This record gives sequence, C-alpha cells and structure tokens, in this order.
Amino acid sequence: MTIGKGSTGRAIALPAAGCDSAALLALPALAALATWVWAFVLPAGGGGGVANGGFTAGHVMIGLALVCTCLIGLQHLRQIQNT
Repeated sequence: MTIGKGSTGRAIALPAAGCDSAALLALPALAALATWVWAFVLPAGGGGGVANGGFTAGHVMIGLALVCTCLIGLQHLRQIQNT
C-alpha cells in the first residue's frame, strides 16, 4: 500500500494491513541485539585484525548499538502514546 509522495518524489510505502506491530519491532530489535553482541566481541579480540583496531571498533559499535536501542525505545513509546 502506498500513500502520497515524499519530498524526494517517491511513493511512501506503508506496512500491509495484516502486519503485526510486534513483527515490525522484531527486525530492528534483532539488529540492535546483534550490534550489542558484536560490540562486546570486538574489544575482546574476537573480531580479528589489530588489537587496537578492535578496541576502537568495539567502542564505535557500542555507540551505534546505543543509538539503535534508543530509537527502538522511542518508536515503541510513540506507538504506545498513539493507541
């Protein structure tokens, strides 16, 4: 289902009517979980490469995981307030 056009001129796609909100929340939640796992694996030396690179990359991944988790929380809060 599409509705209107966005600022880029492309149609905006909406989820199908049969989609469950839990299913829509599951994909970003799994991605955030994978990011958290990878963020702790990198500094522990499990990511391969130079140790200092894994340490730095691990902290960058922690930042990305924090952002993803906060966005998921805000989206969930927005859904609760809209109901």
